[in-house]
Amino acid sequence: MQNLTTLSAKQFIEKLEAYRSPTEAAKSLRYFKTGEGEYGEGDVFMGVRMGKIFALAKESVGLPINEIEKLLNSPIHEARAGAVPNPVDLNFGDALRLQGYALPTRTLQPGSPFDLTLHWRAPAPPARPLPLRLSLRVSVHIVSADGSTWADSTFPVQPEAQTVQPVLAADTPPGVYDLVIGLYTEGPNGPERLKLLAADGRDIGDEVRLTGVRVPDP
Repeated sequence: MQNLTTLSAKQFIEKLEAYRSPTEAAKSLRYFKTGEGEYGEGDVFMGVRMGKIFALAKESVGLPINEIEKLLNSPIHEARAGAVPNPVDLNFGDALRLQGYALPTRTLQPGSPFDLTLHWRAPAPPARPLPLRLSLRVSVHIVSADGSTWADSTFPVQPEAQTVQPVLAADTPPGVYDLVIGLYTEGPNGPERLKLLAADGRDIGDEVRLTGVRVPDP
């Protein structure tokens, strides 16, 4: 068995190389916007299918945090996708992208904080001025099926990876809930939410459900 402490970003990329496909890479180049000034400018594609990336990521679950950061900063699209347990690609107003998240447990306890790690990446080149990105805050909600909110926490956005600790309301009843996040900045007229943008630039809302969580019976 390989010693997890010896794993490196370089070794992960070498594993990806074994599954490189020029045909799949060409498809990705057509799908993602990689032209000058577009959100994917500078991205490099190896053409590795997502199922294989996730399988390799599971094998590399013990990757040290400094090596994870190397993958997140890599120009290789598949390397970034495999760097986090739950990879996503969410574009918040061309100011910041969420690349993935980690939630150690999906069973939450009323009145207790829970850890949520968010992995951010700024567009290259940044489409928004730096001061705006530095003033961003992330809102984290736990929402029931009827729309009631049982956790409502906000945190300043930290570059790259950050772990936040929202607190679930003490009177949260047992059940299944949605974990929802959004980004906003404090403007001259109050908070301004950043819109989520689809690959074609369409506005698709200002919050996103990351996953479901459960509150058990007492």
